[in-house]
Amino acid sequence: MKKFLTSILLLTMIIGGVASAEEKKWEIKKLIDGSVMIRMNGEVTHGDTLNYSFKKVKGKCDALQETFTFYSTGKNPKFKNLKGKLIPIYIKDMTYNNGKVYGNVRHTAPFMSGNRALFSMGFYKIDEHIKHLSQFKTYDLTIVNDFDSGGKDQPEIIKNFKASDYFDLPNNSWSLKGINEAVAQAQKLCMEYEKIN
Repeated sequence: MKKFLTSILLLTMIIGGVASAEEKKWEIKKLIDGSVMIRMNGEVTHGDTLNYSFKKVKGKCDALQETFTFYSTGKNPKFKNLKGKLIPIYIKDMTYNNGKVYGNVRHTAPFMSGNRALFSMGFYKIDEHIKHLSQFKTYDLTIVNDFDSGGKDQPEIIKNFKASDYFDLPNNSWSLKGINEAVAQAQKLCMEYEKIN
């Protein structure tokens, strides 16, 4: 699992550039661990990506992992301490907990003149999750403050978390246009793909 997340982060960090109208489409990549990933560049911070990863388990590719990356130009030396923590986020118009959920920071690393974090939103059954996402045109996400959680009972949640202490741009938006087609193509590749040794 650790290698899987690391390869996702490395792939998302390598690819970047200036956005254009042509780039607002899902990119499909095979990873060397035998998994397949689709990704969309952000509309606020282009290099930050929304990612869905698929891996064959027991002959099936029926689940996906949802991750996203977030870049910050800030030089907070405590940024690396976000790894393993649950960070509060708000997803506009989506129905879970009135839009507020927690993203699990799986990896942090220095990047360009700041830092980048890889968040995991968990694993989902493909059909159910894509049906839910296809109701929306965009995936609008904001890292938010959380002054009501944390403490001894929840050590993975930072007590009195203030988003601006870590992220100078706390929001991003990703187009969901074409997600059904991209997922179908990735599922097919996942079923055909074998791990490269």
